[in-house]
Amino acid sequence: MSEAAVASGGEVRIEGPVALWEAKGDFFSDALSLGRKERIFDQLNTIDNNPEVSVLLIAVSGANAGHDKYVDFFSRQLAGRDVNRFVNMLAQLAARIMSMNTFVVQLSHGDLFTAMLGLSMFCDYRLATEEARFHNVFQDVKATPLGGLPFFLVERVGKGRAYELLLLGDAINARQARDCGLVDRIIPSEDRIGQALEVVRRFGELDQNTLLKMKSLVNSSHECALQYCEKESRVFVSNFLMS
Repeated sequence: MSEAAVASGGEVRIEGPVALWEAKGDFFSDALSLGRKERIFDQLNTIDNNPEVSVLLIAVSGANAGHDKYVDFFSRQLAGRDVNRFVNMLAQLAARIMSMNTFVVQLSHGDLFTAMLGLSMFCDYRLATEEARFHNVFQDVKATPLGGLPFFLVERVGKGRAYELLLLGDAINARQARDCGLVDRIIPSEDRIGQALEVVRRFGELDQNTLLKMKSLVNSSHECALQYCEKESRVFVSNFLMS
């Protein structure tokens, strides 16, 4: 693939109708830094405004993360003045992905936190590697979930199973996510980008107008998810500041 742009938010490469964005760096720092946040949205806007691109693959990796790191971020690093900026970043990213005039596929790999699994639900198709794990850290810091995941979980598996996955377990693995309808396909960790691109190119071969009209129809059923995220953000901020 030809290199199109490199910024702090990650590297973007474009080949024909397919754009690959390998998200790099520290997502938490990006969410708290106004400049980094703007560059992430600038990258999404650049891709969305490219008439040659119909499919975007967002590759997210938690290579150097883990449960303890996420707990440390929420319990020590997230100062009260930064809470609103952080939750707003998540809500705005969900809305931007869903509104894109581009078919968006997310690939998840490594140790991520559950909000990233929730954000993936605003994408149009979801891939995860065998090693993907989505860590529940909210109960450890006496907070509530972010990213819209409770909304989508209840919709798919009911309230009881949603409580079990989000409150009683330390993490959701790739197989559990697939069984709950949160991941569409599991791919091998080895050559994960190549494997994911094979899937993405199949969507890129479709008629662009048909693909995007289909996206619009499917997303009409998820418009209330954005309203849910607004309430979720308010509850998180209120609860987090009281803890």
